[in-house]
Amino acid sequence: VNGVAGGFSMVRNIAVQDSGADPLILGGQNTSGTNIFAGNITLGATTDTGKSVTVLAVNGGEVDFTGNLLKNGADTTAGVTLNDGAHGGTIKLLGANTYAGPTTVNAGKAAFSTRHAGGGDLSLADATTLIVTNVGNAASASFAALTLGSSGPTTNVFDNVASTSIPLVNATGALTINGSCTVVISSNNAITAVGAYPLIKYGSFTGTLPTLAATPANFTGVLTNDTANGWIALHVTSTVSPVNTNAGPIQVSVSGSTLSLAWPTNGGWTLMTNSVGLAATNQWFPYPGSASLTNLGITINPGMTNVFFRLQYPYP
Repeated sequence: VNGVAGGFSMVRNIAVQDSGADPLILGGQNTSGTNIFAGNITLGATTDTGKSVTVLAVNGGEVDFTGNLLKNGADTTAGVTLNDGAHGGTIKLLGANTYAGPTTVNAGKAAFSTRHAGGGDLSLADATTLIVTNVGNAASASFAALTLGSSGPTTNVFDNVASTSIPLVNATGALTINGSCTVVISSNNAITAVGAYPLIKYGSFTGTLPTLAATPANFTGVLTNDTANGWIALHVTSTVSPVNTNAGPIQVSVSGSTLSLAWPTNGGWTLMTNSVGLAATNQWFPYPGSASLTNLGITINPGMTNVFFRLQYPYP
């Protein structure tokens, strides 16, 4: 489909004719934005006969398949080839795909969701990226053998990591990492507690444990190869509660010579104080240790009449 700036949507279902030797090529010519195939695509037309397809996305563009890529009857041979040497854009196969043939990623980025149920082999060329999103369906994206790279780097991005029992990917065959692999955990995650969050379950594993990229602000962790469970997991060692970035009021009370200040909804904010007056803005300074508190008691000094407090985030 055309639409060089994206915004094109194909809503009809497509049945791929399996006669003839020429491959079917789908995709978009957009160099920016997103073009969408919203209907289902069946890989074959004659009973139980499959026809593989090639999907292309231009560098800088994105092509999303929000419908399902379906096998034709009992066929297990038809698969999908994503991009080539002249095309390196982003292709998202986000549906409940059932095609059982191989998927080959030659360039760019390829995205699947945990609805993917095809169970065929998936192989990525060097310098490509695999993105898997948990859509909350209590399932894993299903593949057979998973091969990452031939000798160079690959990247795996895991989006909406949330479960400590269900991996995002289930590779029932061999997981093979050739060269190096970097794992990125999206900031879109539901990690709230320490523990192991499985990413890739495997039948067997050959290669070097991937490297974990810098983690989002809400947790710290490491990657582990859990041979007992047969999966690569994110082991979260600590979590950080997200900071409420909406300014809240300071609760104030006085008892005897003690001024009590509290900001229960704004943990992580820094209490600032001004010992001269609001007109002297350069005299504001952080109350020591207040960024880790939500309340404190301060002894009132009657000799100081222009002391003020406020909350600030972020600081500095």
